[in-house]
Amino acid sequence: MSKKIAVASALMFVVVVFSGCAFIAEKTRGKTGVGGGIITGGVASLVITGPTRGSVGDVVTFTAKGYDSRSAVIKRPGAVKPEWSIDSTVSAKLNSKKGKKVTMKCLAPGVVTITAKQGEADAMTMIEIK
Repeated sequence: MSKKIAVASALMFVVVVFSGCAFIAEKTRGKTGVGGGIITGGVASLVITGPTRGSVGDVVTFTAKGYDSRSAVIKRPGAVKPEWSIDSTVSAKLNSKKGKKVTMKCLAPGVVTITAKQGEADAMTMIEIK
């Protein structure tokens, strides 16, 4: 009879340990990144959000959102820091060239293409300045 109790106790111990590990992994998932806190392969793709129209004199903000190789949003602070560029320094000026967010001053009428690049991932968007 004591052998059955020992086996049942060992089995209960294993179940408790595994469920505790699963609970900890689930708790850290939303706080440290994606997929249990692991970013698989770095930034695989980027998406830029921001306005598509502006007026001369406006200061507009663009934000890059990064995704890993499983198409999950990368939430870990500091993991998404693309380099930004624009195709026309006559129509607009970037305040900085690196970071998750960037602001741009609209200088003259025209269409400006904004590019964000981090590793192999890149994204483009356009803004029309009037």
